[in-house]
Amino acid sequence: MVSVIKGAGSVNIDGEKTDVEKGKHFIITANDQNIDFQGDMSIIVSYV
Repeated sequence: MVSVIKGAGSVNIDGEKTDVEKGKHFIITANDQNIDFQGDMSIIVSYV
């Protein structure tokens, strides 16, 4: 799981762009191959 803790921007996962901002959370799976972050933000990545 990825949590945006500061700022805003976008994430492009396998060609699907999503706008994100502080307080948003999303999941990146093992099947996601191309991941691109854009913008001015700080994130925390958690995994099990």
